[in-house]
Amino acid sequence: MSLSPTVDVEVAADAALLVRPGCFVKHPKLTPDRPVVPFRSRLAFSRLRTGTYVLFRVTNQAFSITAPYFGAYVTRVDLGSRDILFIRLDHVLAFSEECFPDRKWRFDLTSAIMRRWSYTYFRGPGTVYAFGANGLVTERVDGDAEYDSSKVVGWTHTLRSGVTSKHSWLTAALGRTEVCVDLFQGKGMVLVQASGTPISRLERASHSQGVLPWVDFVCAVLGLPWQFG
Repeated sequence: MSLSPTVDVEVAADAALLVRPGCFVKHPKLTPDRPVVPFRSRLAFSRLRTGTYVLFRVTNQAFSITAPYFGAYVTRVDLGSRDILFIRLDHVLAFSEECFPDRKWRFDLTSAIMRRWSYTYFRGPGTVYAFGANGLVTERVDGDAEYDSSKVVGWTHTLRSGVTSKHSWLTAALGRTEVCVDLFQGKGMVLVQASGTPISRLERASHSQGVLPWVDFVCAVLGLPWQFG
């Protein structure tokens, strides 16, 4: 799979793509009759925290999007009518309007250990554009597979997720390694980034056209018919 920080997108006339601010290279033409701030109450706090609260709605156009951080690369994930993709929302750049994200809560030992009580998911059919540090690849799992928690971005619902350990608690206490890693069982797909670097540590990038991310945000809130490039 070739790695690219930029992806060309073409949206059909009968479809719509919701795109987060700060990731346009060639900006689409936005007009007042095309709403750019979809009214959705789901995941309000999570979307605010991950920078996806305001979204551009783009239809019947070709344009380009890029990862908003240096050293990050974009991957397209196509979901079938029966597919469900669990994914970290802060890694999502754009997605089809018909598969707006939702949340599932889970209260069990695994969630307590990983301190992860809620899981964001997209239900197909639709398309999701996501990015990862130093590359984001899709890996097929058939059986058991273990991954560093910092590298896992998403997985399909056909996989059972849990935690396991390869090392002793003493090794972890000495700071040598993490005790827990993600364990997936079954048959499905896992999205893994090449680097475990958190997004907060990546250097923020601006558009190639010189437009800063906050300009996208203001345009989306006000519904201005901006066009760059």
